[in-house]
Amino acid sequence: MTFNRKAKQSLNALYTVLIIAGILILVNYIASAVFFRIDITQNKDYSVSRVSKDAARDLDDIVNIKGFFSENVPPNLISIKQDVRDIIEEYKNYSNGKIRVSYIDPKDDEELIKEARNLGIPELQFSSLEKDKYEVSTGYLGLAVIYGTKKEVIPVLDDTGNLEYELTSAIKKVMQKDDFTVGFLKGHGELDKESELRFSSGELEKLYTVTAVDTANGNLIPDNISTLIIAGAKEELTDREKYAIDQFLMKGKSIFVLQENIDVGEMLQTSTNKSGLGPLLEHYGVKINNNFILDPSCEMASFSSGFTQFFTSYPFWPKILKKGFNSENVIVSQLEAAVFPWTSSVELVENKLDGKEAVKLISTTDRAWVQDNPRNLSPQQNFEKGEQSEKNAAVFLSGKFKSYYNDKDKPEKDIDEEIDKADEASIAEAATDEEFISETPYARLLVVGDSDFATDQFLKRFSFNMLFFQNAVDALTMDETLIQIRSKGVSDRPIKELSDAARNSTKFFNIFAVTIVVLLAGILRYFLRKKTKFEDNI
Repeated sequence: MTFNRKAKQSLNALYTVLIIAGILILVNYIASAVFFRIDITQNKDYSVSRVSKDAARDLDDIVNIKGFFSENVPPNLISIKQDVRDIIEEYKNYSNGKIRVSYIDPKDDEELIKEARNLGIPELQFSSLEKDKYEVSTGYLGLAVIYGTKKEVIPVLDDTGNLEYELTSAIKKVMQKDDFTVGFLKGHGELDKESELRFSSGELEKLYTVTAVDTANGNLIPDNISTLIIAGAKEELTDREKYAIDQFLMKGKSIFVLQENIDVGEMLQTSTNKSGLGPLLEHYGVKINNNFILDPSCEMASFSSGFTQFFTSYPFWPKILKKGFNSENVIVSQLEAAVFPWTSSVELVENKLDGKEAVKLISTTDRAWVQDNPRNLSPQQNFEKGEQSEKNAAVFLSGKFKSYYNDKDKPEKDIDEEIDKADEASIAEAATDEEFISETPYARLLVVGDSDFATDQFLKRFSFNMLFFQNAVDALTMDETLIQIRSKGVSDRPIKELSDAARNSTKFFNIFAVTIVVLLAGILRYFLRKKTKFEDNI
């Protein structure tokens, strides 16, 4: 009987093991056929977003992704290579066979090395510590997205933090029929895209054709420009140049204005901006004030006094936190922080907003105040607070716009005295044929009261400013969906500001709370032991 019972138990255990094994095999088979992933991180950092899934699903033709990955890479890059493979495979699974992936290790194959070089994927040098000595090797870690004759390349994959954005934008770019061009206005003291805005324009070049726009010749802005960026104009624009900007907007295009009304020079000297853009913008419904915003929610700034350098909180550099971004607008809803050095407040002109949707994108805290026509920007001054309230740092208008020149003379193009009669006749004929556009049913205008935030100098320290700049250009130019991917990663998580009373309470709690808890535990233990001893004596 005992033998039969043991045999039966062993047989039941065997059946249980076989059933569990069968279930695991079945689940594994189903999982291989149906792709599914659970990502419990707050921002879904380890899975692609809905936008990327849709980009893969909606492909109507074959797209090839070639990964040039060397087999032997240093240990610190093995996890990156695996993460890249995982993300690419996820795109492949959602594409219904439209994305074809190949992984290539060029090694010593001259043809493959030449292919990588022609695509723009460089041979890298890897250094690693092996057996207590540094070793240097070479290899490849890049990929190319190819559709027909069009290609987009990610030459070096040394970080996967922004890979989804780069991969989805590459797929969209090779598949789009029309190229989008972003133009930077120049010739009036604007920030230079080749030097002061090198980082910003470099990021835009990954998705758009970026060019300079010079209106000094009197020509209208070319039709191939989708978005015009006016970044910190300091010298006065002629009427003809303002007319060119006006007619550009009337064509249903987009304009991104980064403009303070107070210029800051060397030794923190200030002067009134002379660009003359104010009346034009006010006609459209936006006014940039002649002031600077100050806010207790601000960043630290570095200054020199004699031979001493010091850091101090600088209210002229307001720091916008999560609460200051419009939660209902995709441009800023997912941003965590931005810093706007020496920014003018921006307000809406209510009687000019008929037919437009006006959105206040970015606001300071309700403790902010302004200094009109400031002359003293010293960090060591006694900051006298004016009326404290929320101040607008950026607004966005979309909808119907009417031309600034509807009831004004139309500025004509100046004719150079040195040109010959034939050229003069052709220019006069072109000016006659130039059609005036009185209004547009839909255009977009985004105005920020600061241009410094997008410069290389400040992006080096406040990299999260780049997210706002890119989001704004994407929303104005092409595709708002990409914003959701770029803003996935948390850019800044500052400690919540506390009042003086709350700070003191927290400090004293940390000092005395543990001591009090230990004392109470000791007292409790003492009385429990005394009670036990008393009961034992009874």
